Amino acid sequence: MVYKLPIFWLKPKNDFVFKFIFGRGTKQSNKLLLALLNDVFNVPKGLSLGTVEITNPLTIQTNLTDQYAILDIRAKVAGFGHVNLEMQRVNQRNIDKRSLYYGAKLFEDAF
Repeated sequence: MVYKLPIFWLKPKNDFVFKFIFGRGTKQSNKLLLALLNDVFNVPKGLSLGTVEITNPLTIQTNLTDQYAILDIRAKVAGFGHVNLEMQRVNQRNIDKRSLYYGAKLFEDAF
């Protein structure tokens, strides 16, 4: 008997699947990540982002009381700096605070 892979349950809203598609750092996933970034940032044709490098998604704690976070996808885009991609399946009504925190960590880690 031949079983078909139940591909219908592999949805990109799942954290594992999202990272598997866009965040593995392979040639194929980098190509997909660049396409996603170009679409999200509405980059005009001919000016598309050229390269992306997946970096460590862990935020480093410098003090015992620091909050620990794991970014879904943290990447360095050549000529543009660092970006963080987060997939939220449920509206926790705190995206403003999360975005500010993650943005500040990206800025802090750049120095």
